[in-house]
Amino acid sequence: MLYFTYVVYVNDGACEVQSIRKRKGTIDDAAFLARMDYEASLPPFDQSFWDELVGPTGSTTLTFLEQMFRNNASNWGNAEDFIILELDGEPAACCAVFRPLETPPSQGLFNLDKLPQMARHLGWTEASKQAFRAAYEKVWSGDTGFLKPQADVIIETVAVSPDARGKGLGHALMNAAFEEARGMGASSIGIMVINGNDAAKALYEKHFEPYATFHASYFDHEFPGLTKYRATLADERNRHMANTPAQSPNDTMIVMYNLAPEQGQEDFEKWLQEVDLPGYEKVSSMSDPVYYRAEETLEGGKPPFQYVVAIKSKPGEQVDEEMGGPEWEGFVADFENRTRDAVYISASRIIG
Repeated sequence: MLYFTYVVYVNDGACEVQSIRKRKGTIDDAAFLARMDYEASLPPFDQSFWDELVGPTGSTTLTFLEQMFRNNASNWGNAEDFIILELDGEPAACCAVFRPLETPPSQGLFNLDKLPQMARHLGWTEASKQAFRAAYEKVWSGDTGFLKPQADVIIETVAVSPDARGKGLGHALMNAAFEEARGMGASSIGIMVINGNDAAKALYEKHFEPYATFHASYFDHEFPGLTKYRATLADERNRHMANTPAQSPNDTMIVMYNLAPEQGQEDFEKWLQEVDLPGYEKVSSMSDPVYYRAEETLEGGKPPFQYVVAIKSKPGEQVDEEMGGPEWEGFVADFENRTRDAVYISASRIIG
């Protein structure tokens, strides 16, 4: 499915609109996915484990990873499993969303059954092929119980291009992954992160709950360990309003809707102004009234959405109380009924 979203960044009163196109990956994206896989493997060590495995073969790591995607040799998502976000027409971020195999063909993230055809495409000698196999099995031949899937659907290889960071694409990827998982009929979704990758942990903890932590001692202190996260999709809407990531107290964000004409724009705007938002309070500092037409706020271009909602999360205890009871369920039901045919555009934190 192809569609466009728009993210608005607000800083010191200045507004910038950038278009984001979401699409599924294809084999033609192999080179981009290779770069993103490499980026995803760098934290928290600032070096990739792939370099150590591929180095002795004489191939570059990026060449190897590109062939891995071209040959469907990853156990953690092939090219078609990826969601790709394009920023102003250029691929900028991605993540794989897939159902894990009950019995993968080999342990870890690489399918060793595909090694012979990979070696042919890479022009490896038999010695190079065996060197890679030996290095890989040394890493993945031990206790891999920590890899047991914690959810129906798993997210892997989350990466944003270095020049596109700080623009909310990490949250956009998580929202897109949740939507993809729902479309797959999954009841839960999971992700994991190496301990020490604090930026990724901060992102994931806005969307997931901790599921299990494997400390360094589990790996005989040869590895810093990892933390696995899980979200139940049936309950996930209690942490998100219209796909908006749950925020820390006092975070402010904007939510944009493109309403279908038959819904009655005046009635919807009146309801938004009057309704109590469980877990959130309305913000009036940017505009009066709180709910305003986007073109009145943005100078220049007029993006294709009609209403912007500015809201701020309440203190944590109040959020938990208000978003767990019948009031929240009633609000969600009413909101979904009123926006059944609407096109949801995007959400972003307000910076500054």
